[in-house]
Amino acid sequence: MLKQKIKIERERLHKAYAEHWNTSGFFLKQGRADIKGSYYMFLASLSYSAFALEAFLNHIGKGTFECWEDMDRLSPKGKLNAICEKLSVQQDYSSLPWQVVPELIGFRNKSVHAKSQSLKSSKIVTEQDGYENLMHEFLVSDWMEFVTESNASKVRLNLEKIMQSIHEVSTYREDSLFSPGIQSSSATLHNE
Repeated sequence: MLKQKIKIERERLHKAYAEHWNTSGFFLKQGRADIKGSYYMFLASLSYSAFALEAFLNHIGKGTFECWEDMDRLSPKGKLNAICEKLSVQQDYSSLPWQVVPELIGFRNKSVHAKSQSLKSSKIVTEQDGYENLMHEFLVSDWMEFVTESNASKVRLNLEKIMQSIHEVSTYREDSLFSPGIQSSSATLHNE
């Protein structure tokens, strides 16, 4: 008996920014659930939030500008400014929600380009200040100070507002903003 062959075809618009966004949320949730190792979860959440922003800008930019590939060399803030100007979205980096953008991009740049360094601290305390605990606190570099649950939460909350405001006026407004992409599949008999 001859086995019939079946041709399977699948198609999906993969929205990388949504994958990064969902990953950021997962790490934030994990960090909140277990204090042990939570620093690394918040670090991952902030990193993936930055990835989500950059991928979102590339997604929206491609649908907004025919020459988007030529604009790839712009900084994330430069891309955001160009998109907002084209779509008439007002931004104010001195207040929320927009204030998180330079903070997040600064964190991302410092962490991506971090170098090993010697950290030192000197502090005079009294016995009552809990010097035993202070002695064992890890010294951290400036970009590491940004890695907190509070900052990871604030970044996600405000980035979501920014992304929604841009998405609402973009060519993609019919799509669900944070859906990682819809897939269609079909199967047909394949005759040789």
